[in-house]
Amino acid sequence: MDLQYLEQRFWTRNFKELMTGILWNNNFSRIKINKDTYTMLEQIALWEVPNITSKVIRNDKQKIQKIQYYIGTRNVLTLFHKNTLNLETFFYDGYYYLLDEKTFKINFYNFLKAFPSFYFETEQKYKELAKEEKIKSIAQNNIHVMVSNLMEKHHYAYVLEAQENTCVLKIKMKKKQMIEISLPYKNFLHHIEKIIPSIELVKNILEQAELRVNIKGYGNHMNWKNDKQ
Repeated sequence: MDLQYLEQRFWTRNFKELMTGILWNNNFSRIKINKDTYTMLEQIALWEVPNITSKVIRNDKQKIQKIQYYIGTRNVLTLFHKNTLNLETFFYDGYYYLLDEKTFKINFYNFLKAFPSFYFETEQKYKELAKEEKIKSIAQNNIHVMVSNLMEKHHYAYVLEAQENTCVLKIKMKKKQMIEISLPYKNFLHHIEKIIPSIELVKNILEQAELRVNIKGYGNHMNWKNDKQ
C-alpha cells in the first residue's frame, strides 16, 4: 500500500471525530467572510493555546488572511479565508469548510486545546500502523517466492491466497482433498520451516485413515454434544 495514501486516510478518519461542532456539513451554512468574521479572527489570533504556537499572516490592508498553527516546527493547521472560512491540515491536500454556528468560537477553541493530544496519540498509532504495513509489504513480496520454491522442491501442487493479515496456503492431497495452512504476514518467516513437517503429518493421517477425513476450522456457531474441553 502507498504509505502516503495510508497516512492521509488514517489521519482523515480519526480527525473528523475531533472536528465535531466546527466542521461544515450539508445541513448548515458555511462561515462567509464579512466584518464580523474579521473581528472574530482578531480575537482568535490573541488566543494562547497550550502546546500550540501560532503565526498570523495579514494582507496589504492589515486584515488577517490566515492563522498558522504549529506543534514544534511543524505547521499542523491553518485557519484561512477564501470567500468562506476554512481549515487546512498537514495531512490533507484539500481543506475543510467551517460551520456557521453561534457556538463556533468556543467549539474551535476547544478543538485547538484538544488537538496536541490528538496529534501525538494519532502520530504514534500511525507509526505502529505504518510499521505493520511495511512488514506486510515485505512479507507479501517474499512469501510467494519462498512458498513457490518450497512447493516445487517437495513436488506439491498448491494455491496461495492473500488475505488482509495472512496468506492461506492450500495444498493438494490425494482423493480430491486439500489442507490449508495460515501464514500471518507479521511472523511468516517463523512458519516457513514448519510447512513441510505439518503437511507430512496431516498427509500421513489422511492416508492411514480408513474413512474419508476432512480437517477444518470452526467458529462459535457449533452446537457441540458432549463438549468437555
